[in-house]
Amino acid sequence: MMTAAFSGAQSWSNPEYVKYMMMNMTPAHARPEKFLTVEEVSEVADDFRKALFDKWDSLGSIMAIHENSVRKRWSRRTQTKQRSLLKELGIPIPDKHAPEVDLFEKLGTGGARGGQLSDARDAFLSPFLNVEDLTSGNGENLLGLLHYRTRLLPSEFSQFDLQCLHFGIVSGAIKRVSAPDCTMVGIGGRESYGQVLPNDCTLRLGGPDGFTLEWIYGAGMQISEGLAVLEAQVKLLSFLIQLVHRILIDLDLTSMPPPPPPANIDDMTDLLSELSLPQEWSSFTKKHSLRAYSLPPRFLPSDLAVITGAQYEIAKDHLIDLRTDPMYLAEQLTLHLNHRLESMSKEAPLSLIRDRAITYLLREAYNAFAFWDIAHILVQEIISEEQKLKLPLSRDEDLPPTYECLVKDLRQLIRDYRAKAELRYEITLCGSPPLRRHFQVQFSGSNFSQHKIQGTLPKGDRVMHVLRILLDADQTRLWQVSRVFDELDRAVADNADRVSPLLADVLFDYGSCTDILETIDRHRPLIGEEQEEVTIKRLGQRLSRLEGLQRFDGQDLPLHRVAFPGSKFVYPKGPKTEEWAEKCEKVDASFAEFWKIADGLVRSKYGKDLFAFVEDTCAGHEWEATDWKAQIRRKIARPAASMSTDGNRAIPFGGAEQRSASPTPIPTEPKIKTKTTGNPLVSVVEPEIIAAEDLLPTDETRFSFKVSKRVFSVRRNFPNRRRVCHSHARLSLMTFMLANLFVLFSSEIHTQQTSLAWKEVLHAFAAIDFRGTQLHGSVWRFEHPDRRNINFHSPHPCPKYTFWQLRRMGRRLTRRFGWSAENFVLA
Repeated sequence: MMTAAFSGAQSWSNPEYVKYMMMNMTPAHARPEKFLTVEEVSEVADDFRKALFDKWDSLGSIMAIHENSVRKRWSRRTQTKQRSLLKELGIPIPDKHAPEVDLFEKLGTGGARGGQLSDARDAFLSPFLNVEDLTSGNGENLLGLLHYRTRLLPSEFSQFDLQCLHFGIVSGAIKRVSAPDCTMVGIGGRESYGQVLPNDCTLRLGGPDGFTLEWIYGAGMQISEGLAVLEAQVKLLSFLIQLVHRILIDLDLTSMPPPPPPANIDDMTDLLSELSLPQEWSSFTKKHSLRAYSLPPRFLPSDLAVITGAQYEIAKDHLIDLRTDPMYLAEQLTLHLNHRLESMSKEAPLSLIRDRAITYLLREAYNAFAFWDIAHILVQEIISEEQKLKLPLSRDEDLPPTYECLVKDLRQLIRDYRAKAELRYEITLCGSPPLRRHFQVQFSGSNFSQHKIQGTLPKGDRVMHVLRILLDADQTRLWQVSRVFDELDRAVADNADRVSPLLADVLFDYGSCTDILETIDRHRPLIGEEQEEVTIKRLGQRLSRLEGLQRFDGQDLPLHRVAFPGSKFVYPKGPKTEEWAEKCEKVDASFAEFWKIADGLVRSKYGKDLFAFVEDTCAGHEWEATDWKAQIRRKIARPAASMSTDGNRAIPFGGAEQRSASPTPIPTEPKIKTKTTGNPLVSVVEPEIIAAEDLLPTDETRFSFKVSKRVFSVRRNFPNRRRVCHSHARLSLMTFMLANLFVLFSSEIHTQQTSLAWKEVLHAFAAIDFRGTQLHGSVWRFEHPDRRNINFHSPHPCPKYTFWQLRRMGRRLTRRFGWSAENFVLA
């Protein structure tokens, strides 16, 4: 059925034209439910505003006096009793985490999308109001929600609450109204927040008009979205008031003093960290999904520094390991070869597939290293410029040009990189060995240069269903990347082998870029948009190192003869004999030949500037051939025996050390009988913080671990107590953990039979005060209270590090902190 053409003045200032466009040129589920005048929408908004601040004042008065009582009474309840209490309230809430996802997948298909979904709109208004999340852990999420929502003005949460409504709005579950030529104020307190402001009026004398307030500074909301935000906030405070009255049922809460003034967000601390049960490690994805219970997310340059810093360190370690570790090169070659789309065609020559595998490996390694170096430097400059500003920034004033341009440059840089990550994601997902059976690839053009991918979605395959969302731009916009990662984190918990190490690596890049862009989007005042050409021109000098990579994009490096088979870079197992030494020397010779030829091609094609930059960074970490015959003559210490198998269950998103799987099988470990009677064999003394810089330690600052020889022969035998010496502090650790760390460095543990469960690595780092956080994909970040940090990929799909991966981890720790076998002193 054709829509009749509009007969009046086709201008956005004409309300009838606006109504015509919204009803005829937008999807059915996104069309307004009602069209209201400015006067009508102001009346609705004022009703919401009065209810909102009345409830906020009432709840604030109660919590100012009784917050400690609420905490104690809630925390003392068992989880079962907490759930029962929530179920008794007059406002029903869903049982499970992410209820909006379950409802959308049950009701949001076919013609039911706009109808049945709107009947369940309450679950989409406040999806974080669910029994599972409010009672998880020690129930701290609910206490955090109460604390922050009563101490901070509702306007502080308007931006976050709008993001929570996004899924319901775009899916059609939350029907909206529309009003012409006005905006809703999204800042301030009772006098301004939620006020309907005509586009040609100002909130204060000399201030910006309504249009500028919304579209230029981001301090306003569209009417349709603003009303939904006010409604959601009223519902939330109504729920919290009922809950507090139920918890304090024996107290008289009718006559309360006025609430205290609202708190300054910059002065508030992380209450959840104080209330949560102690944890050795956590998941960034899980934290991200529980942000509703903490401080509202906002723009913090320090958050950008953490992301870009982690990406830079990962890229640098990846490049150094490729250039110094033959075993790592072999793993990466095998991994990239197995993921090539061309290998799905029977007509593609093996030499072409191999050339593209090694070309892709080297290009991405050099590109990622140079790119994240630029991004990290930009973030440091942003931090430096921010320190010159008078904070907090006014929400309705212009930003200093230098500062704003730096943030614009970073945004453009990350947008470009994420666009490439999206292409890498499609190719890697479809070529992934565990998932490629679900896709068909048709090649065209000369030299298999073009392809078309088609796929089928297996019924009931949750992992594939979530992964396919990121292939569709519209679906990705609907779901939002953070929600996709939350669903994926749950879906792969028991299916870690479905996500290959290389795919996990691409997801890490994709997620990191999205986090940076979302952080920039939270900046208030808004970071303005400009023509892409203007930003690229300003970035020109910074991007000069990447020109060679762009110029030779799509051209293969003819390296298959020196790069394959990958087994030529694998050191042999077996006893240390003359034959073994000769085989090891051949590996070193092949490795040296490969990099001699590869370096020549990289220098000529990708540019001398990029090559020199990499050489300067890798200076001090050059590879040297080992004197293998000398090792035959060495007196070999007794090798370590089997490891504890505690925690051998795969952690979600596994991911191998530096995105690789071992080309050799992992030996089966014998079971160890655990001592269950008598006194414990380990005496743990409260540790003190190690103060150290991220520099190689000197003799005065180096610490050492004293461990008995018996530990390194049989780890299940623990001495009663061992001392750890440090010039500034003393630290006592479980000797078992020390043995785990020792394996990373000791050249005496020579057998390739050694392996270590990933959870033992987590325990070992926790024992020396490093807090582990799982980032996107397979990347884990370990941070010490003194600000030292390091990033690793967890092993995948088997949850253990092999011998060579352990030694590689040891070399990274040496580069980062100066740790070596000398830190472990045999008592």
